[in-house]
Formats: sequence, C-alpha cells, structure tokens
Amino acid sequence: MLLAMAAAAVQPDFSGADAPDEIILGDDGRRLELRFPDDAGLAVDADTLRAACRCAWCTKAKVEGAFPGGFSGLRITQIRPIGTYAVNLHFSDGHDRGVFPWSYLRQIAAPGG
Repeated sequence: MLLAMAAAAVQPDFSGADAPDEIILGDDGRRLELRFPDDAGLAVDADTLRAACRCAWCTKAKVEGAFPGGFSGLRITQIRPIGTYAVNLHFSDGHDRGVFPWSYLRQIAAPGG
C-alpha cells in the first residue's frame, strides 16, 4: 500500500494545467521559449534539453557512463504534443524519444534549474 502511494505521488499532472499558452522555437530552433498563463516566460536552449532527456535510452546511457558529456549546436527540429501534459521533442542529432512534461520543462528552464 505504501509503495502504491509513493508511485502515485510521482505521476505527472495529466490535466494540462501546467501547459503554456505559447511555445516558440527561437534562434533557428536552438532555443525553446515558453509563455505560461501566470505570465512566466521561460527559455531553454536545445543543448540543455537534449542533455536533460529522461527517455529509457538516455537513462540507460547515463547509468552505463556512455552518455555524452555535453551537446553543442543542436536544434529542435520538431515539437509534438503528448496529450495535454507534455511535448515530444525531436533534435537535429536524430534523437526523438524524449517526452518533456510541462512541469519538467519549467524545472529545466528555471534559473538554476
């Protein structure tokens, strides 16, 4: 019972309440800009987003020490909505597996995030 409660606590918010009003690809795809209903405007570069990917492939590569130490000059080539709670980002290096919930994007883009 305790395990089930802990698992439920880490589930993303699927309601779409954290969704931005606007998503803009800036600097020729090198920056993702988000404008939220609470007037918060955040921006994060594609290199940072690629490094923050939590897909199974990237997670395994990080655990095995095979994940690149950094990315440079990447672009976001496509943004695909995942329901109302996230986006799937495609990058110029061919990686297209990352799902980024709005709350995670806020965390990554926040100063010091």
